[in-house]
Amino acid sequence: MTWSTGQASYTGSRDVGLPQVAQSRIQHIAAGGATGSLLANSDYLTLHDAGLEPIGAVVGVSVVHLGQFQLAGLRAPVELEAFSQAITLGYGNAFTRMRQEAAELGADGVFLQKSNSRRFDGEEHEYSCRGTALRFRPQPGALRAPTGLPFLANCSAMSLYQYLRRGLCPVSFEYHACVYHVPHRTMRQALGQTFQNTEVPVFTEGWYSAREIALSRLQMGLEQAGAELILGMGVDEEEGAFGEHTAEFRAYGRGWRRVPGLAGQIPQVDLTGPSLIDRDNAYPITTLRGE
Repeated sequence: MTWSTGQASYTGSRDVGLPQVAQSRIQHIAAGGATGSLLANSDYLTLHDAGLEPIGAVVGVSVVHLGQFQLAGLRAPVELEAFSQAITLGYGNAFTRMRQEAAELGADGVFLQKSNSRRFDGEEHEYSCRGTALRFRPQPGALRAPTGLPFLANCSAMSLYQYLRRGLCPVSFEYHACVYHVPHRTMRQALGQTFQNTEVPVFTEGWYSAREIALSRLQMGLEQAGAELILGMGVDEEEGAFGEHTAEFRAYGRGWRRVPGLAGQIPQVDLTGPSLIDRDNAYPITTLRGE
């Protein structure tokens, strides 16, 4: 994974490795063990009938250490690049491990169930994700991303089915971050703006630049992964995430590519059954009463 600020670039590991216990679990499933799934009942049926066979539950984790950063003395708007890099690295490594587990199972893709981040013990941040590995029954291996890893889909099962029917295949889902610091205004500046409705240029430029940096990294990352189309783009924001007058901007999006002939390989699925199961109406409910 490579990303750039325009002044510096960073490269994260693509082969991050799996713990021995994860390798043992995956090998057991691949050798004929019972397959697991994190999918809801209706999602399982929809994807199975569409030709995507759920073959195992997969997870990924990365814990990243963030060192302290001295904000005092910073008198110009500036990105805190070490923090930005750590966030992107954590999510990237977690997603890669999950996709590596799926690859060991012979999967074409991963249906992402959830991704999460949490902070503990002060300077350690944990990034985790979980999903279900999918194999494309009509042509196993044909839907893997251009990087060779299984695709990563972050959408509903219904949406995934509809996109596949139109010849669009997922590539990846990514997060890219920018942590930005804006300095305090001087006393003279603050007093000069008291009781006035006026734009604060230093904040405007800082927060504007941070959003654009995060979105640019997202665009670059998904293009490098082989995406031709980016959907579901957005930016999450957290003020004061790394100290006073700092903000974290986290851009996310889903990359897709067009696969010739794919639409013809996806059967039409009767969605009535899955939708009824979702509503617990697949079978009539009978109440037994003792007479």
